[in-house]
Amino acid sequence: MINFDDFIYNKARIPDNATEKTEFFKNLEQQFQDEIANSDAAIEYFKQYNPGSISSFINSVVSQKISLAQSYEYYERLYNKKETLELGFQNRAEELLELILQKKLFNLQLQWRAGKLNIKGIDIAYDFQFWESHIASCPFIAPIEEHEVEILKDFLLRSSDYEDMLEHSYLSWQDYDTIMEKDKDGLPDDMPAWYDYYDMRMGTSALLILPNHKGAKEDYYMENNAKAMQQENPPTTNPILYDSRPYLSGYGKELTKFINSCETDAHFVELFKYYDYANTDKNHRSEDDVESAIDTLSNADRPVYLSSHLQWDDAIVEGANKYKATKIAEALDAAYEEYLLRRDLGISGNLTTEEIHKKNHKDIICAHYRKAILNGRKFCGEPEDFNY
Repeated sequence: MINFDDFIYNKARIPDNATEKTEFFKNLEQQFQDEIANSDAAIEYFKQYNPGSISSFINSVVSQKISLAQSYEYYERLYNKKETLELGFQNRAEELLELILQKKLFNLQLQWRAGKLNIKGIDIAYDFQFWESHIASCPFIAPIEEHEVEILKDFLLRSSDYEDMLEHSYLSWQDYDTIMEKDKDGLPDDMPAWYDYYDMRMGTSALLILPNHKGAKEDYYMENNAKAMQQENPPTTNPILYDSRPYLSGYGKELTKFINSCETDAHFVELFKYYDYANTDKNHRSEDDVESAIDTLSNADRPVYLSSHLQWDDAIVEGANKYKATKIAEALDAAYEEYLLRRDLGISGNLTTEEIHKKNHKDIICAHYRKAILNGRKFCGEPEDFNY
């Protein structure tokens, strides 16, 4: 069994300071991008796939490696069936409180895309995904209100598994295209349960039918940017009109296959194995799940009654989940008070708004989209600005 004490990204080697830690992983993201781009094995591997899918696939690989580097202990414990240390209910409540801000930001995005409002700090659609990562510091979201905390409590208490609300976490909370993808009935097919519940209680469902004018325009300018690039750099040989090679998917088996073929760090190879185990064994009730649930119930501060219609292990896990949801819901009041205190003191994260704006403009993906959109507008004979 591999030892993670000598893992190059072992927590003992990561800066403790929150600002330095954020910067460390941001630099690491670029390092991983460069490593794949300069890897002979990766270059050879990509030859069998459609080049149009490679950039997004690399982004997925890098994103997953960053995530695993940050949470390697969790996956190591899960895979080896060791007891997983739980976050305190108060800390969990503070985390979940931010989901209110995520929904409020998504509703702003819906209105922005429809041209219903302008937002200082938002130039392009991707900026919303940037602010998702700095949600506590986002300056243009209205503050959380007490009735929204009550809605979050109700949502928690109605769920048989308090983690159900995080089932969308493998995607971005601001990923408009994925969230708004329609099913056969013309309804959003991948809407987070929390977003649905918030809309139902707040009466904001009508925002979902607003048109995506901004997104359509950005797509148009991106296409024209591609035409401009083709004109500036015409192919030296006859272009291939159709590439029959398959597209790479940035999730599941494709990701694991790439890692097994091209990853040189044995720790990451092992971590992806752990990650694959965690995501493919969800239908199996693990001993860890039951043991953790029993531990939770044995330390409960009140009687917990189990459902009689469930199999014993399912009943125990459901009982523990409902208890944890209740405790977190109770802790939300204190978390909200802490939120209000920080807001009144002007404390909204580890970075100032100005520092975050600078990070936004240095963000590689943001910079790429801005440049492409402005160049597309120039190609169309339009002003090189974001007033469209």
